[in-house]
Amino acid sequence: DGDVALQILTKTVTVTGENLEGNITITKSGNAAYTIDKTTITKNSDGTASATVTVTYAPTAAGNTTATLTLKSTNASDVTVAITGTAVAPTITATPTSLTFTGTMGQTYTKTVSVSGTNLSGNVTASISGNSAYTIDKTTLTPGTGTATLTVTYKPTVAGTSNATITLSSANASNVTVSVSGTATAPTITATPSTVSFSCETGETKTQTITVKGTNLTGNVTATLSGGNGYYSINPTTIAAATANGNGGTITITYAP
Repeated sequence: DGDVALQILTKTVTVTGENLEGNITITKSGNAAYTIDKTTITKNSDGTASATVTVTYAPTAAGNTTATLTLKSTNASDVTVAITGTAVAPTITATPTSLTFTGTMGQTYTKTVSVSGTNLSGNVTASISGNSAYTIDKTTLTPGTGTATLTVTYKPTVAGTSNATITLSSANASNVTVSVSGTATAPTITATPSTVSFSCETGETKTQTITVKGTNLTGNVTATLSGGNGYYSINPTTIAAATANGNGGTITITYAP
């Protein structure tokens, strides 16, 4: 008998005979998961025989199976050996089975998946397919009888929603998938007002201000001035991201024709 997780096991049967008139023949019937290492035991000159028959159990599917060994020799009563085996399929478990990210393009986010297994005979292989915004920190996990952790990183470079799939596999176990999705928002800048007009005499200096605000900014706001024949200047030229994302920052425009 046996109870295995789709592995290869062996057991032995000791066969002896006395007053034999011929060799002992061995046949196996039943499930193909069982094989034997010999089909004949040679009789000694004194009519005795003794040998060990190795039975190998190599199940390819989960479930219960049976087989029978039949031992025969001339004018001797047949002897049978009943064989039973139970194969348990290895399993992989992932927790959670889905991940959802929300963030800003250009930023990096991580989440983890716990991977465990039952009756595994080998390591768990992890792969990810889909969008390049997602990566995993390892491709081989060794949970053994415990739990291994897989870290998933999301680093979007464009705004919008994207998806990926993590596939976990191990010998003789059914694959397990983890769905991954993420939505990235692009940072934005607004300036109020968006148009500034000046009216003054030559030699006068006038100023106006604009308020600059941002959403989801990860870097400072840089202001540059072009054109104007040198009559215009701005101050400051940099607004910190935290300021812009908060109440906003003010830029003063000076006109001195």
